[in-house]
Amino acid sequence: MIELKYCYNDAYLINHQLVSGKKLKLTVGLDPIWNKNMAQIIVVSFNGIENFDEIKKYFDNNILLNAKKRTYLYSIEIKTNFDDISCKISFDCYGDIIIKCKGLTENKIYISNNEIETFHFHDSFFADIKFSDNQLIWTIKELNVDPDNSQNSFQDPMEIENAVVTFKDYKITHLKTETGTHKDCNGVVLHENEVVVYDENNYKQEILELFPDSIIYECCVINENSCRFHINAGIFVEIIIEYSDLTIEWDNFIGKAWYAK
Repeated sequence: MIELKYCYNDAYLINHQLVSGKKLKLTVGLDPIWNKNMAQIIVVSFNGIENFDEIKKYFDNNILLNAKKRTYLYSIEIKTNFDDISCKISFDCYGDIIIKCKGLTENKIYISNNEIETFHFHDSFFADIKFSDNQLIWTIKELNVDPDNSQNSFQDPMEIENAVVTFKDYKITHLKTETGTHKDCNGVVLHENEVVVYDENNYKQEILELFPDSIIYECCVINENSCRFHINAGIFVEIIIEYSDLTIEWDNFIGKAWYAK
């Protein structure tokens, strides 16, 4: 028998995603009155949906996401019969729908807004970099977060396996590389220090070439809408980014931060 870990009374729909392989993912925001000391954002995944065409038609024909008005869930009710799951979802404006599926999971999502000063980027590294419209999106591995962050309920700094860092309305105001001076064992200079400050027309291409698998030395917050990163990409890289909003999102902690062990 499956029991839901969270209460979905008065939860609101953030996003829905129909996935190939007859899957549906609902990202919902929980009502804190019904879920005290719980995660704020949950992804509910329905796998092996038997009435997938019906579900797809339901979501295609109903505008469930409206920027001016939230879509609320009254409840999610589950009935099981051996390996078969029947899940009834009640929406406030669109009535009920029954999903017949083989599996259901609930996964937390942690979203931190404009709290970059509570994260430690030292020794974290890039897994992915994307430019999307007015957003710069980094996927960072082994990022650490302090206990005073709104999403960290632990008493210690914690390490995050994969964090998605999104700079909204970003503007790169500075990008510089520095090779350093190299000497042989006798102290003879083989290569003089070389500093290159890039033109803004080349920012995207240089970032995509330099950053993959690079290690972050540090992040320095300049002000509430600007920060500077120092990065080891085989050569030293300095980048300054301005933004209107910054979110860092992740789905699980993997243990205490290295400096807290």
